[in-house]
Amino acid sequence: MKILCATDLRPGTAVIERAQWLARKLSGELTVFHAVAPDEPRGLALEQRVWRADAHLRARFDTATERPHLRVRVGDPGRRIAEIVNESATDLVVLGASARGASSRVFGRSIAERVLRDTRRPALIVRQDSAREYARVLIALDVSSESAAALRFAESLALTQEEITFLVHAYRPPYAGMLASVGTRFDRIDMQAEAWRQEFETGVRQFLRRHSKDPWRYRLIMAVDRAVPGILAVAERIQPDLLVLGTRAQGLVLRTLTGSVGNEVADAASCDVLLVPPRAAGPAEGTAA
Repeated sequence: MKILCATDLRPGTAVIERAQWLARKLSGELTVFHAVAPDEPRGLALEQRVWRADAHLRARFDTATERPHLRVRVGDPGRRIAEIVNESATDLVVLGASARGASSRVFGRSIAERVLRDTRRPALIVRQDSAREYARVLIALDVSSESAAALRFAESLALTQEEITFLVHAYRPPYAGMLASVGTRFDRIDMQAEAWRQEFETGVRQFLRRHSKDPWRYRLIMAVDRAVPGILAVAERIQPDLLVLGTRAQGLVLRTLTGSVGNEVADAASCDVLLVPPRAAGPAEGTAA
């Protein structure tokens, strides 16, 4: 598996450590990349910034037993990352999260969106401060082909050693508000809501049996809510180290889950977030190291 780690060289982030951990775990080939924005002044000042970034990366891995490939380019970060991903047939892109509340979101979700749109490769947004093992993984899914791709990719990576991985499926019972508005008794509403929950859960279990290599390993959580608050509420409760979301193509632009769901979840989540586009290849299907 080929892994590209894109870093803005900010101190105190664990994006490089996470990429190294993944490369070791997946026996992957790692490239660490930094883009130097061509801001004014140009000329010698730009050359100095390029030299400084290159020297910083080389010093970072000076004592490493396994040195990754190091690359520095000038240009817009999103565009340069997409170029390298396509040139090198990268299987997974690892990104640092942008600072919360920053007016310019150079890294993080905006770059992840560019990677998903222009390369159709999975993007891991690193938010945690340390690259410890992923002890707890939460996969948010519906019963779409995009969720099936995310599930298969997550299973192919085998990132957690836990026997149980959590799944969350957020749903809204149809006509629940209408039943209350027309005076349906509360006990009848509750009975109907339970019937809907069982129907949704049966659908998800059937989905797992079709698309998972080990469908019984998962603990399924049914969140009776809209997708974003439902997923975030479950994530807040179980505190995962990694949250996995599928992406969906809408026209020429990839959007996570249904429109802005993945965008909002990726922004609000405190854990690492893996965004997986349709037809993402796992280590066995991707380019070998």
